[in-house]
Amino acid sequence: MLGVYINLSEIILLKSIDDSIREMDENFESKYNLEEMIHKTGLIFIKNGKMKNIDVLDFIKTDIFFQEKRFNKKIYRPLNIFDGIDISLIEDKNKFVKKWKSCNFYLMFESQLEDFLKKVASLITQMRDFGYLFKFYKLDYEKTLRIEAIKIYKVNSLNYYLLIMM
Repeated sequence: MLGVYINLSEIILLKSIDDSIREMDENFESKYNLEEMIHKTGLIFIKNGKMKNIDVLDFIKTDIFFQEKRFNKKIYRPLNIFDGIDISLIEDKNKFVKKWKSCNFYLMFESQLEDFLKKVASLITQMRDFGYLFKFYKLDYEKTLRIEAIKIYKVNSLNYYLLIMM
């Protein structure tokens, strides 16, 4: 079996070649489950810090396990994928927010929506980044996120106040 040790882009290329062959020969069956290899390798890259921010969103948008309804289970859609997002290191904020909004996270994580909202709120670690919560979501219909956002704001503002008083 090919391992998770080869380059992710090489597995994606192999998948593209497989798809092309399948278009020419309907009876063709790949020896490997390349979708699963792409998924597992991407998760490992994110865990090891080889994929960050916009690359994480690109991975989520192309990975079949995050896109197809049949994989809507926690085992296939771990929330630790967001550990690859560091709000303070985002280079092009507008591009990142646009890419974020193009992902249908509500549908993607509908079976674990509350935990998803908490995970996203936990990405905000600095007061200057608090506004991202308002860019990521339409807060007028997300009571849970409003509550999490307010909690984060209270903790951060208290910590900031305590820091100033010291």
